Amino acid sequence: MMVRQMAELTRSMLDSWQQSVDGQQGAIEVNKQFMELTADVISHSAFGSSYVLGKEVFWAQKELQGLFVASVNKFALPGSK
Repeated sequence: MMVRQMAELTRSMLDSWQQSVDGQQGAIEVNKQFMELTADVISHSAFGSSYVLGKEVFWAQKELQGLFVASVNKFALPGSK
């Protein structure tokens, strides 16, 4: 079941790429598309919903990552220098 959903989500992404190429809409931002595909697959697996419905969770996770990176530079561990 999960493999079928992953294939359908991937096919949808590839179809949108084909439409962009056919319509000559310019370059495709592949990195962003793959990030959205990955988030969509994870959302379907974990939450049973699409990326659009679960994006608040991913936004919060991204914000936490940024806060973590910012805090790592503020604290020095003894013996780390």
